[in-house]
Amino acid sequence: QSRWTQNPYSVGSNPTGGTSAQNVVPRVRSPLGANRDGIVIDKAMRLPLYGESLPKQALADVPVGHATNDKCGLEGSLVSLVSKHPKMAAISFGMVATVVLAACGGNTDEPSAAGASPTTGFDPSSVTADDQLAAMVPEAISSDGTILYGTDASYAPSEFLAEDGTTIEGFDIDLGMAIAAKLGLDGEFQNSNFDAIIVGVDKGRYDVGMSSFTITADREAEADMISYFSAGTAWAVQTGNPLNITPDTACGHVIAVQKATVQVDDLDARSKTCTDNGEEAISIQQYVQQSEATGAVVSGKADAMLADSPVVAYAITQTNGQLETTGDIYDSAPYGIVIPKDSSEFAQAIQGAIQALIDDGTYATILDDWGVGDGAIKKSEINPPAA
Repeated sequence: QSRWTQNPYSVGSNPTGGTSAQNVVPRVRSPLGANRDGIVIDKAMRLPLYGESLPKQALADVPVGHATNDKCGLEGSLVSLVSKHPKMAAISFGMVATVVLAACGGNTDEPSAAGASPTTGFDPSSVTADDQLAAMVPEAISSDGTILYGTDASYAPSEFLAEDGTTIEGFDIDLGMAIAAKLGLDGEFQNSNFDAIIVGVDKGRYDVGMSSFTITADREAEADMISYFSAGTAWAVQTGNPLNITPDTACGHVIAVQKATVQVDDLDARSKTCTDNGEEAISIQQYVQQSEATGAVVSGKADAMLADSPVVAYAITQTNGQLETTGDIYDSAPYGIVIPKDSSEFAQAIQGAIQALIDDGTYATILDDWGVGDGAIKKSEINPPAA
């Protein structure tokens, strides 16, 4: 994932533990895998993908970005929204709470929500363990029998929350479970703020980070990364492209993007080119969650959005014809699994597991089941050259 951000389907940190979320204490590991407890996080609340039944004016009344204090309380904001728009009563309370609370910030280095191992169509028991690769897994992890993954379940179809609001699913999840099985282990995914995952791996909160991380030189300076997928950047607009926007004609337009992604850097560079050429700057709307950026285009708050290509493709299918792509996919780059820096043997185990899944066809089956087979790679690499 070309990004550094958090979760679209779950509320932000709520240390006081109000009625909006259930506090839980997840399992946490030291750098070598020993368990420790004590981080309080919020249980995820389900946000329907783009709120098909949500009135556009209701979206306009939801605070965006850094909200003022009087808009950050559930009693004020949600009651106001429901009173203005009776149709809201039929919509998941979690959807509105997520939008409002995300607008109130809550970016911390702690996980934002509890996760769960997925129950999707993929069956990890179909994968045959490789004893030679399994022997390369750190003893603290192998003795526990489980690889603990950190992920940000906000980036469908890579990783997102299922209808039950707690189960994490997506092609990253299925691949992660298959990798664990190839190493003779179970897989467990813990939902987290995106920008806390690499730090969490370094601190031992997670054994592995798997959350659509685009491999970059900056990230490889912090962690070892093992490639497993390839994605580029794509743009989307309202169907029919009423404003005739392309990536090269965005000057003066309002463009939605998820915070801390490489797409933000892309927009910053494009906006500078606009002003250097005497044109109006791009108005960049940054959202904590990708679903909010998508919703902004659907509702007309933003003129266009950009994100990783499989995410844009999935958003188009989920918005029932309300969005379409504009321009070509560009800047393709590999996704990488994150492990602690200088974990050479563990890196070889992960890379070997991915390559084995590529070679035996399991990898292609998983990607094709999620409709993202175009992003398949033929060879997994440890710390490949990155921009």
